[in-house]
Amino acid sequence: WRPNTFENRRNEAVRPIFWANRPKSYIARTAGWDEYPNGHWGSIQSPAFGSVTQHHLAGSGGVSAEMKAANIEMWGEPSSVGDIVDVFVRFVAGEIRRLPWAESDALNPESASIITALKWLNKSGILTINSQPRVNGMRSSDPTHGWGAKGGFVYQKAYLEFFAPTEIVDVLFSECLSHPSLSIYAIQASPNASLRTNVKAPSTNAVTWGVFPNSEIVQPTVVDPTAFLAWKDEAFSVWTDIWAEHYDANSPARGVLSKVRDTYYLVNVVDNDYISGDIFEVFASVLSGHPKSK
Repeated sequence: WRPNTFENRRNEAVRPIFWANRPKSYIARTAGWDEYPNGHWGSIQSPAFGSVTQHHLAGSGGVSAEMKAANIEMWGEPSSVGDIVDVFVRFVAGEIRRLPWAESDALNPESASIITALKWLNKSGILTINSQPRVNGMRSSDPTHGWGAKGGFVYQKAYLEFFAPTEIVDVLFSECLSHPSLSIYAIQASPNASLRTNVKAPSTNAVTWGVFPNSEIVQPTVVDPTAFLAWKDEAFSVWTDIWAEHYDANSPARGVLSKVRDTYYLVNVVDNDYISGDIFEVFASVLSGHPKSK
């Protein structure tokens, strides 16, 4: 992520990966913090993330009439889950510029190496909103995966974040027993929903780090279960407070988008084997008996 230029955030060095595509929202929701993580994430029980508002979701300028028309042209007016799936597939294929969960256009260039697998997941009804491939000791000068100071080496654990129906999530937790390198968290939109995980002792998990000359190891991106709970409210709100707001109150589009929000899980998966792991392997088993969502 790009360092912020505000004086009070000058030393900020760590952020949760969940806001990778919504950095402006992250900055707004953490604007009240007196200090920002530097070196390691630590505890964020206090101070807490700011509440989700329309400002955080749509930006201070809101959604103009012109932008609304352009978005409807991109996303259409979905009347079924199949129509929603098609929007995600067309985004991954590069046929539309943006999903409602992103503040900027197009996939990150590093996704090129996993684009075929992302298309497969989305066609199968696993709706991805964030991802990164594994990277093992790439030079920091690499034009696609590189970051940080010269002469360093960078690393990443493969990461996927997506919305999926209960039946897929149930099978995923079952199949992950045969894939011990995977860490999974999942939750639904309800305020009373319980966090599901296969992690015995949930804690912060560094998913991006770098080794640089004359420096301690830098870990700018993490998966943190407490931050995930703060992010989930925002992620689910996008379905109804951003996407559905483009359509009339009683339209089929609003109905199906609200249904997905209320019934799907938000899931994040980390493959801790950054040397030779395959985060997509488990999904071959998960989807083997699952028909494409209609």
